[in-house]
Amino acid sequence: GILSSCHKEARSVLNPSQYDHIRDQVRDLAMQKEPARSVSLDLRAIEDYYELRDWGGVLESLNARLYFHIDQTHRSLILLAFDLKKNNGPTLVGVKQRVRRRLKHYLKGTYGFLVNTT
Repeated sequence: GILSSCHKEARSVLNPSQYDHIRDQVRDLAMQKEPARSVSLDLRAIEDYYELRDWGGVLESLNARLYFHIDQTHRSLILLAFDLKKNNGPTLVGVKQRVRRRLKHYLKGTYGFLVNTT
């Protein structure tokens, strides 16, 4: 599914401390009442998904990007892709295509639907 793909992408390029840092940012984001308007994290809206941007610190020279969608119906963050940005320009077309494809599949239910158990 999408989450396992995103997990593999991050694990393949980050050391354990760096991965834990990104994981903690996602947890912080998930706890916020309005994750799209985070005051503590660097977010940017792209089309109908978001980009969490981080670099420096524990990431050293890495310019990390985590792409996610906010499913308002289920009040859930859908992690779509992870990438290390290597340029200062716009997000690469290939990355956008991967994110769009995964979001489209999520919205169609290809990976199954979230079930509200409350």
